[in-house]
Amino acid sequence: SLNSPVGLRSGSAASRIRQLTSSVTNAVGPNGVDANALARSLQSSFSNLRSSGMSSSDAKIEVLLETIVSLLQLLSNTQIRGVNPATASSVANSAARSFELVLA
Repeated sequence: SLNSPVGLRSGSAASRIRQLTSSVTNAVGPNGVDANALARSLQSSFSNLRSSGMSSSDAKIEVLLETIVSLLQLLSNTQIRGVNPATASSVANSAARSFELVLA
């Protein structure tokens, strides 16, 4: 839930988002997205949420919301010079693999 003590508006969410933003930055390299590195970061957030008492389904939603916020934060601080449409399916596959590893 957005307003829970560990939800999207909480200080702990801000901390997880900072960590996730750093992890996403490090997971993107010249060869694309490292799905395993991204999955480890998502799994860490998911585990922290579950250990705080959040249900599995709520934790999955929270991880997805925090991932979106992290990506928006990265985009807002990036000067985009162009997007290579040829990499779209590769990035989508890496993201799907990361989410499969964590949210299955």
